Amino acid sequence: MKLRGARGTCVLSLFVCVACGGGEPPGPVMMPPIHITGSAPPPPQRARWVFAHPERGLVGKLDLGDGKVLYIGQNGRRELANGVEPLVDAPTIALGDLIGVVRDDKGQFAFMTSDGTVLVSKDPLGPLDVVRPGPIDPDKPNARLTSPTTGKTAMMGIHPDGRLMRSANFGGTWTPVDYAGGSKPYGRPAWVALDSKGNGVLVHFPQRLFVTHDDGATWAPLVANHMGVRSVTRDGQDRIFVNGIGFVHQKLDGNALVMTTDTAKPVYVAPPSPDPSSRATATPSERTDVRTILTGERVVEIAEITRHGKVRELEIGSAALGDKVEKPVTNTDLVGGSGLSKHIAGYGKELIYLRDDDDADATTATTTVFRSGDYGATWQKESQLQGVDAAEGEGVDVAAGPKGWLFVTGLCPKDETSSTSCSHRQVKPAGANAFEDMAFVEEFVPTHFAFDEVHDKVYALGNREGHQYVYESPLGQNKFSRTKLLEATSWAKTALTVDAKGIARAFEFDGAKGEWALHRLDETGKEQPPVYLAMDRGTIALSGTRGVIFASSKGWETNDGGETWMRIATNGYPRALECSDAGCINGDAQRVGWDLPAVNNQDKISATTEPTPPTTTPVQPRPPAPPPIEIACKVTGTPATMTAAPGTDMVDGTAADRWASVKHDTDSKISIVVGTKTAVRELPLLAALPKPPTKPVPNQTPEELRAGERVLPDGVVAARYRFAPRSSTGSYNPVDVELAWWSATTGRTQHKTLPKVPAFRVSRYGFSGTPQIVNGGLLFQGAATDAVYFIHDDGKIEPITLPKGASVREAERLPKRWVLADAEGGAVEVSKSDDNGKSWKQTGWGLDQWGSISLTSAADKATISLGNGSLPALLFTVDPTLPDDPPAPVVIDNSTLDTACDAHAGRHRFTSYVQSDRRPIRVRLDNVKGKDTWATMYSPNTRVMHDAGGKLCTSAYVMNGYDSRNYESQTVFMYPDGNGAWSGWRFRRPDDRSKGGTVAEQLTCK
Repeated sequence: MKLRGARGTCVLSLFVCVACGGGEPPGPVMMPPIHITGSAPPPPQRARWVFAHPERGLVGKLDLGDGKVLYIGQNGRRELANGVEPLVDAPTIALGDLIGVVRDDKGQFAFMTSDGTVLVSKDPLGPLDVVRPGPIDPDKPNARLTSPTTGKTAMMGIHPDGRLMRSANFGGTWTPVDYAGGSKPYGRPAWVALDSKGNGVLVHFPQRLFVTHDDGATWAPLVANHMGVRSVTRDGQDRIFVNGIGFVHQKLDGNALVMTTDTAKPVYVAPPSPDPSSRATATPSERTDVRTILTGERVVEIAEITRHGKVRELEIGSAALGDKVEKPVTNTDLVGGSGLSKHIAGYGKELIYLRDDDDADATTATTTVFRSGDYGATWQKESQLQGVDAAEGEGVDVAAGPKGWLFVTGLCPKDETSSTSCSHRQVKPAGANAFEDMAFVEEFVPTHFAFDEVHDKVYALGNREGHQYVYESPLGQNKFSRTKLLEATSWAKTALTVDAKGIARAFEFDGAKGEWALHRLDETGKEQPPVYLAMDRGTIALSGTRGVIFASSKGWETNDGGETWMRIATNGYPRALECSDAGCINGDAQRVGWDLPAVNNQDKISATTEPTPPTTTPVQPRPPAPPPIEIACKVTGTPATMTAAPGTDMVDGTAADRWASVKHDTDSKISIVVGTKTAVRELPLLAALPKPPTKPVPNQTPEELRAGERVLPDGVVAARYRFAPRSSTGSYNPVDVELAWWSATTGRTQHKTLPKVPAFRVSRYGFSGTPQIVNGGLLFQGAATDAVYFIHDDGKIEPITLPKGASVREAERLPKRWVLADAEGGAVEVSKSDDNGKSWKQTGWGLDQWGSISLTSAADKATISLGNGSLPALLFTVDPTLPDDPPAPVVIDNSTLDTACDAHAGRHRFTSYVQSDRRPIRVRLDNVKGKDTWATMYSPNTRVMHDAGGKLCTSAYVMNGYDSRNYESQTVFMYPDGNGAWSGWRFRRPDDRSKGGTVAEQLTCK
């Protein structure tokens, strides 16, 4: 990772900062309340946080009266508003996101976090004095309460085990709530939201809605109004919104949901500033790029001002950490060819800025070094160097140190970034008047610097030949030699610091062990044994003996050089984290001070001399696997040569045709190769293209011809498109669509041309439009908003107008009905017509937050299937009345996964991965060639399944093997017949490999 400018190279006295990264659950069960005995020690006072944009990330509020409002939000934020005055930040942020706040019976403020923990404070922005753990077992740190919410006084959330939990005493105890009464619907609660008056909505998947008006104590069913529900939220105006597919929203109104075009309002809207120009000379739209660095005790902000498309000047201001930058100054001298420079460094009051001089002559490209001794208020030219733009790669661009010490990485001739032309690195030692090429005992690429001004040393962390080492040099000399401090792999996260006693420390995150390692040199330079810290990977920033580590969800702080670390709150994911003796900045937030408490907090990590042994989760006993099936096969019949092996989309053990593969011949001829149980046949789909005329036809515009095919679970559709080229205005022209399709259900091919289909875009690279093979014919739709053509098996063409927003991606034709399903995530919109498309009825069902949805038909019934994970889970029969909520699903019995297919199975086809330990199958195929006999073994990779009366059955296995004699991978399709017998096909490369293609061989097995 390349560290740019001050964000990657902020070097201060005794400081360097580093920027580096870091089946369905059971339904509700009534259980005894969870009682919280005692309380954890209150969290200690933390350093003060200041936010440049305090309104960001706010999710809840509490009206305090007299124009005062308390706001809470992400990363433990609390803000207090008083009329039109700016928000006031709480000096302390909580450990975790705050999602709600209520006043308890003592007038205190109870803040609920995203995991259900309740923090209590006597004042809105005061210390969080009491901690009440939520309903999650503390021994399960990765378990989280989902959809936490607060109402009038109650607090609620959904436990990982599927229970809806409620606390009526501000986190003192938590009790499960039986929201569904005696109905006990299949599935789980997914979303819950309460408002400040005690009203609320609960979403249960598969879709059931419930409403409360007593703060979640009791619930009643709520009608969804034909809406596919995705979630429920409370907005900034204390309104409950139910959100559906297609950006449709309904609003809670008493005991009903009403459709609304209104959108959720934010929790906080900043009042207009009384004087928007008081802070800066430029308007926000003119400030096109801003860089913020921390140097010493101040924050420096440099903004690029663009007017009329060109960078005109820079705006520079500074302020003490925690204060706002006021009255910045403008500067035109620093504006170079690339605008605001990426190469900025700070040390104490001094700033170093590298300007690209934008030389017209590439042979004399130069970069000017500017220095400021007053945080950027005034600048002087320091030097002019040959070349521009630091070379790409890992390393420091520019660094500043005490007594005028400077470092600049390799600068390149203009428009050239080769390693040879940019490899030189330049140092200006303390007290020197000019830059020198960096002198090495052994060459390395510097990534970080740290300074020991008292002992006249500079330390460098650098890469050399795939490892990282620490080097040192006197400040006044240009001579770096390797120390014994560190040797790490090049990808390790590292950091470097020196304290006031001259003790150098290097931190390295060991990815293999999942811990940080601390390496130290004592005051005499002697290497000390490394110690280890069991903390998360994250971004580390150091200042002497102090430092912080920010990960995505938690933070740690040390005040003893890294021997011990305490848990602290962060403002979120680390973004250009920098620290100095005054505090830290992270993104647009500032953490003022280092008032870490004494080392006695329960959230403490202490260094150990050995890495912490990895924790092992006890292996839960699993049901014994069924006995292995050993299948011996031999090749029979006549081999068939194909252009390509079939994919798993067209493998089925229930139909007469077991597999299919598309074949492309010359002149755009498209055929399909189909395998039955014992034979292979080739079926033509589209004939070869006619030969084009040798001479252009006068006064006739040549037409374009394109072709493509689409493999569907029910067959293969091929199409050839003939149309006039686009007009001069760029619009498309009507298209003649020649269609041919093979149905896996009937085993037959059909052919029909649709003339002058309304204009739509035809791709050069494959099938265009949407096809769907249905009972009795084929559906084809050009553009997504066009009418649909139904081509009957007898050739009759019938147009069908779909309801608004519907498509034929999932469509089925029953004897007297059309059924469509449009999936969006885990929700589906169902459309059905009983009059051949003249009128439609629609409804929406929220099935789950994730899953693969498909529509199939069998026995004159349409069924929507929801596949969760690797196996299909639920089947929903589409009732002719289209109920508002989905019917109770047929839950597929996973115990039938090892059952062979029944001969009467329907068309619910699925493909899923095999769990090899549940179904151990081995196929042995004996190969005979001349006098040689050898065996190839195959193991299952994928299985094809279908539904037979609500039971999931395996119809085919896709198995992989490797023939070590021929050095090739092979594929076998195996079909169980339900009576212990097996048949199959093998696909391998031909003996004469120069011919290419695939050989299909029938297998007879026992």
